[in-house]
Amino acid sequence: MTINEIINLTARMRKAAHNRRLQACIDLLIQTAESSMAWEESDAAKLVSRDYRYLLDYLTKGADDPQRQEVYFSLVERTLSLIDRLERRLLSVSKPSLYFSTLRVANSQNKNIDTFIEDYINDASSSDNLFAKITANTDIDMTSDKLHTESSATELFNALWVAYPLDSITAKKISDLINDETSDYNARSLFLSAVMLGELEFHDATRIDILTDTYLYSDDLRLRAQALVALLVCLYRYRDRRLEQRIEDKIKLLKDAPGWSSHLTTAFMEFIRTRDTERINRKMTDEIIPTMMNLRPEIMKRFEGKMPESIDSEDIELNPEWEDILNKSGLTEQIKQMSEIQQDGGDVFMSTFSHLKRFPFFHDAANWFLPFDPENSRVLEAVDNHLTTAQTIASLPFLCDSDKFSLALSLKMVPEHQKSMMFEQLDAHRANIFEEAHSANSTDADSMRLNMRAFLQNYYRFLKLFRRKGEFYNPFDKGVNLLLINSICDDIDDTRTLQIVAEFFFKLGYWDDALNLFSRIKDSGIHDNPGAIWQKIGYCNEQIHNIPEAIDAYEKSRMLNQESRWLTRRLYVCYRSIGNHRKALEFAQCLAQNDVANMSAAMTLGYALIEAGKYREAIAELHRAEFIDESSTRPFRPLAWTLFLIKDFDGALKYYGKIRENNPTPTDFLNMGHLAMAMKDYREAFKLYKEAIAKGIDINEFYNILADDSDALRSAGVDMDIIPLMADAVISNTNNSN
Repeated sequence: MTINEIINLTARMRKAAHNRRLQACIDLLIQTAESSMAWEESDAAKLVSRDYRYLLDYLTKGADDPQRQEVYFSLVERTLSLIDRLERRLLSVSKPSLYFSTLRVANSQNKNIDTFIEDYINDASSSDNLFAKITANTDIDMTSDKLHTESSATELFNALWVAYPLDSITAKKISDLINDETSDYNARSLFLSAVMLGELEFHDATRIDILTDTYLYSDDLRLRAQALVALLVCLYRYRDRRLEQRIEDKIKLLKDAPGWSSHLTTAFMEFIRTRDTERINRKMTDEIIPTMMNLRPEIMKRFEGKMPESIDSEDIELNPEWEDILNKSGLTEQIKQMSEIQQDGGDVFMSTFSHLKRFPFFHDAANWFLPFDPENSRVLEAVDNHLTTAQTIASLPFLCDSDKFSLALSLKMVPEHQKSMMFEQLDAHRANIFEEAHSANSTDADSMRLNMRAFLQNYYRFLKLFRRKGEFYNPFDKGVNLLLINSICDDIDDTRTLQIVAEFFFKLGYWDDALNLFSRIKDSGIHDNPGAIWQKIGYCNEQIHNIPEAIDAYEKSRMLNQESRWLTRRLYVCYRSIGNHRKALEFAQCLAQNDVANMSAAMTLGYALIEAGKYREAIAELHRAEFIDESSTRPFRPLAWTLFLIKDFDGALKYYGKIRENNPTPTDFLNMGHLAMAMKDYREAFKLYKEAIAKGIDINEFYNILADDSDALRSAGVDMDIIPLMADAVISNTNNSN
C-alpha cells in the first residue's frame, strides 16, 4: 500500500468507530492487518472481536448488564489503539516525515528506550562530576564534555518522542527522571516536551500519566506549568476519544490539586493569547514595519550629510519635529497599541525574531523546546564565552526561550567592535533586567502564568517557523477551546470563569467564541447584569453580520436600559443596514431628541430622513447641523445631494461650490456631473465626469454608479436616453487620452 492508501484506510476505520459501527471497524482492521502480515495487531484485533461478540450475545439474550456502556467504550478504545499501532507499523517503513525518519534512526541503533535513559543518566552524572575531575587535576575538555551531555539529552528527546507504546515500567523511569530535582532542569523540561510531542502523534495513555503526575507532584513550578499546558493540548487533541477509565480517574485527582481551578482559567487565557499571536504578527508586518520603512527617507533627509553611525539617538529624541512626524504617520498610536498589547501579555516579538530561526541550531526539533541556558555550549560560543552577557539574556523577562537563543546566536554575526559595545550595554542594564524579572515572578500565580506563556510561545514558534512544521499537529489552527474537553469542562463552566474568558474573547475580537460564552452565561440565568450580557450578545452578532439576532438582543437589553444612547445608536445602525428605514428613523429621532446640541446626532437624523424619503425634513435637520457647528463641512455633501433630489439645483450648486473648495473626492465630481446633467449643461457634465475618472473612479465603477443612481437621475428630470451617450463619450475620451 502507498502512504496515502494507509492513511485513508486507517481514517475509514476511525470514522467507523466514531460513528459507532464498531464491528465494521474491527473487520476492516483484521483484514488490513492480515493482508499486511501485521500478525500481532491481527491477533489482538481478533480478541477485541471475540469480546465484542460476547457483549452482543448478552444483549440479544436479554441479559441485564449495568456495565454494558463502559465495556463497549473500552472495546472502542482498544480498537482505536490497535488502529494507531497498525498505522504506525505500516508507515514506519517508508513515510519520509521527521517522526518516522527519527524512528528509523532510533531503531537502527539497536537500543530500546530504557537504554537511552540509562545512557543519558550516565552522561549527566559524568558531567555533574566535572568539579571532582577538576580538583583531581584530571585533563578534561570542558566544552567537549558539555557538548556530549547536550547531545545525549537530544538523543533521549528523540527516543522519547518516537517510543510507542510506553510500558508502565519505562513510564515510571521517565516520570522519575523528569521529577528528579537533582537532575538538570533544562533536560527535564526537554523530556517533558518529548512526552507531549509523542502523545500528539499517537495516543498513549502512559504519556498522559506522566503529564498528570508531573503537574500533581513536581516541586518545580516551571515543570508544573509546562506539564499542565502539555496535558491540555493532548486532551484537546483527543477530545472526541473516550479515554481509559484509569486516565479519567487520574484526571479527577487534578480537581483536588491546590490551585487547579485558577490554573485552568489561566491556561485558558494563555491559549487565547497565543491564538492572538497571528493577528499581532500581521499588525507588525502589515502596518507598523511598512510605516517605519516609509518614514525612513524623511528621517535620513533630516540627517543629510551625516554618516548613519554618527547619528546620536538624542538628536531624534530631543527634536520636537520627530513627534510631529510620528504622529502624522500614525506610528505613535500604533506603537502605543503594541505597548498595551505587550503589557497585557500579548506576544509582540514573533515577527521580530521569526527571521532569526534559520541558524543550524533550529534545524533540530529538540532545540525549539530547550530552556535557555547561559552555559549552553552554543550560546557561550556565540557570545565569545562572555558568561555575564549570556546570563543577562537569560534574565530578559519579555522573551521566550526560543527568542533568547535567537538573540544570543545572532550575536555571533555581529562585527567585533559592535559586539563589544552590545556586551557593555547588556551588562550595564543587567541589574535592572534582573530586578524586572524578579518582580514579574513575585507570586506563584504570576510565575505559573508566565511559565505557561513562555512554553506556549516556544511551542507556537515551533509550529509556525520550524522548517518541517507542516508535519506536526497544530492546535492553534482553530484555537484551543477547553470547554470542548469533556473530562475538565465542568471545572471551567461556572459563570465567573466563563465571564472572564468571554470578556477576553470579546476584547480580542473573537466574536464567535465570545458569543458562544455570553450565550451560555445568559442561559445559566446566573449573572449580575443581564442588560450588559444582552448588549454583548448583540454586539457579537452584529460583528459577525447576524443582524436580526443583534437587533433582538439589543431590543432586550434596551428594555432594561431605555436611556442608553449606545444601544439606541446600535439599533439605528442595525436597522439601517437591513434597509428598515422606518425603524432606523425612529432611533435616529431618539438620538437627536435626547441631545439637541449634538451635531453628530443631527447628521444621523438627517441621513435617516434622506433614506426614509423625507427630503425636506432632512434638509431642515442638516441646516440645523450647520447651525450647531458653523465651521464643519460635514453637512455639505448630504445637503447638496438632497437639494439635487428635490430639484433645487441652485441650492445644490451652492453647496457643491463649497465642496470644491474643501478637497473634493472623485464621488463629489461624479455627483456634480449629475447636477450638470439635470441642468442640461452637458459640456460641464462631460468635464466633471472626466474629472471623477481622473481622480480615481475606474470605468466599471463609473458604469455601476450611473446604473445605481438612475432613479435619482430620472427624478431630477435627466433625459435617460442621454446617459449612455454621455458615458460613452466620457470613456472614449478617457481611453484616447491614455
